[in-house]
Order: sequence, then C-alpha cells, then structure tokens
Amino acid sequence: MKQLLFIGHKFHTKTKSCDFLFEILEQEYQVEKCFVNPYFKDLDITMREFAGRKFDVLLCWQVMPDLKEIADYVAYNQGVFFPMYDGCPSLRKMEKWYQFRNFQIISFSHTLYRNLRKSGFSAEYIQFFPKPLKVKNFGDEQAVFFWNRREAINVNLVEKVFGKYPLKLLHIHKALDPNQAFVEPQKHFAEKIEYSTWYEQKDEMMKDVAKCAFYIAPREKEGIGMSFLEAMAMGRAVIAPNQATMNEYIKNGENGYLYELNKPRELRFGNVREVQKNCLNFMKSGYDNWLQNKNKILVWVEESANPNMIKIQIGMFRRFWLHPIKIIKTWMKYGK
Repeated sequence: MKQLLFIGHKFHTKTKSCDFLFEILEQEYQVEKCFVNPYFKDLDITMREFAGRKFDVLLCWQVMPDLKEIADYVAYNQGVFFPMYDGCPSLRKMEKWYQFRNFQIISFSHTLYRNLRKSGFSAEYIQFFPKPLKVKNFGDEQAVFFWNRREAINVNLVEKVFGKYPLKLLHIHKALDPNQAFVEPQKHFAEKIEYSTWYEQKDEMMKDVAKCAFYIAPREKEGIGMSFLEAMAMGRAVIAPNQATMNEYIKNGENGYLYELNKPRELRFGNVREVQKNCLNFMKSGYDNWLQNKNKILVWVEESANPNMIKIQIGMFRRFWLHPIKIIKTWMKYGK
C-alpha cells in the first residue's frame, strides 16, 4: 500500500474535523499523521520521528509548513495541500503561496478555489456535507444556541440581529478560541442567557443545540465550517456572516439567515419552520452529492499538479515589483 504523510493542525486531534478525510485516504494509503502547533512552531520536533523516510504523498491540511524544512526530514513524490479559507494567507501574499506552486491544491471553499485558479495554481473544488440526522423536532422557535468562539461575533451582535424578535433563551457555550476575550452582554439582555463552558461528550452539546431552533455560526469565515454544518444537518436555522463558506451553503431567508458582519442589522425572520425544513432537505441532497463525489479526492491526490506558471510569476512581480530582492530570495529558496 502506498505511504502518505499527513501534516495537520494539532487542534484537529480534539475536534476530529478531518477524520472524514482519513476514512477516504485509508482506502488507498497507509496514512501516517504528524500534528503540529503553528503557534509554537514545533515542526522540527514533530518531524523527527519521520526523519530519513520517503513517502508517495505529502499532504498538508490547513497548515503551510516551510517545505525546505520538510525536505530536511522526508522526501516525497507528490505534494497535496488542503488550504482553509479562514486560515490561509491572502493570495496577495504570493511569497507564502509560491512554494506550493507544484502542489495539487484541493479546496472546500468555492471562493478560495476561484481565487486560486485565477492566480494560476492547480486547484480542485469539492463541497463537504455531513450526514443529516433524523430530526424528531425542530427546537424552540424562541431559543438560540451560540458557541462563542470569537470576539467579533459576540452576544451584543446576537442581540442586534434578533432585534425585536421575541427571543426567550440564548444559550452561550462560552469556549473561546486562543487570544479571544468574552464580551459581556448588556444588562437588559443578560436575563435571557444561560451558559455552558465544557461538555464531557459532544453528544451533550448537540442535545442543547437540538433544544433551539436557531444556531449562531461562531466564526467570521470558515474553511469547511463543521460546527454550523452539523447544526444545519440537524435542521437548525443557522445565522451567519455573509462570508465563505457560510454563504456557499446558506441562502438568506430560504434555508438560513445571513448578515453583514461590518454592519449587523435586525434580520427578518419569516416562517422559521419552513426555513428549517428547507435547510434539512438541502443538507440531505448535498450529502447524497458528497457520497457520489468524495472519492474524487483520491483521483486528485494521484494527479500531477498543472499550474499556470506565467500567472504565478506575474503575481510575484505584482507583489514585489518595488522589491525585486524579495523575488530573487524566494526563487533562490524555492526555485523558479
């Protein structure tokens, strides 16, 4: 069986959000996993156990390690990169992307895929869907579940988008991402709030989600968006910023609700139950498409990258035309 080295973010050992990919890859590859913490820059430590080995495929999931450092430890025949729209640098930062010019890039965000192709990279697109659940009820129409992860999407923003809607309960799962601070609610809104800070099992959290008709997408942007997709798979009416990947799944007022993050305003909630049913039907159809198409990933992993080097080189010149030394240094490090 062919050998594949997976390099991913350590956070995913907790969330298990890339386990679906392992199930696909393990049909054709023996997958060895290397999880790194980009905040601590521990690549040199975690790669030591693989030193001197050669793999058929090197697959980078979300993280963008320095490929020169990787080459100090392992060799590989094929490079594959799964970037995440919320975690990757802008394509204007061509010096960050340039080293991946010969990688096959697979995106779960159509917005990112389109930008990659426009910039000359070899990219493929596929949309992920989790398995829909059997919904016994659609939850309380006057209750909302909010996993507070980011300062930008906080309790006061939630109050704005609901406005005069007769909300009775806001459940805040107070579990913020690193370096994020909790924003306190307004006093008049605080009486509607209950809190959780930790769940021993994910099922316990999903039971609380199921009690509510509404779910607040917790982040400004997503690479895939497991948290809000799992809520949609339960038929919850997801309220999200009008950004990828949320707006690649949600049609405002049809199967969920979108707002402008920089100018949040009161949303119009029509027939919430109809929106929830539309959401569940959309997820069922999407999941069927996912099952039919997911093994395309195995085909793409095997295919050689076909970048448009002219576009990529133009992108480099546009970025650094006033700083040609940076272009030369990049070429010296990674080659033309």
